[in-house]
Amino acid sequence: MNRPVDAAVTQPPETGPMQRQLRGGLIGVQVVGFLMLAGAAAFFVHGLGQDELSDRADDWGIAIGFLLLPGTALVLTSRAALSRLARGTASARTFGILTGVFTLLATLPFVRGWGGILGLALGLFTLTAAWLQPRRRVERR
Repeated sequence: MNRPVDAAVTQPPETGPMQRQLRGGLIGVQVVGFLMLAGAAAFFVHGLGQDELSDRADDWGIAIGFLLLPGTALVLTSRAALSRLARGTASARTFGILTGVFTLLATLPFVRGWGGILGLALGLFTLTAAWLQPRRRVERR
């Protein structure tokens, strides 16, 4: 049976300037998350080459605590927010706010360097862009 296709289902939702800014912020956060994961891999490999157990534990502690866990959180929340934003669901705003907060928390240990300051700016940008998104009500069927 051929059913008529609903036009709202086949066409992507309209994107305004705030949605484009949020998308750019989320992509930036995703890049930061991947850089943190690459740094975690570098610290892990560096730890394998250490002779002393305490030096190896220090490198692996940095790799897991400061880079792997926050980097994974950034990558996963930004990917979830991007997919929800592309589909136009009501939870895109919430995931965008969550991504901005996670970015602020993940870059706090690095605030003394340029990367931390840029990460804080990116987190504030993403948080503000997500906060200014219009609230969408979930339609009950």
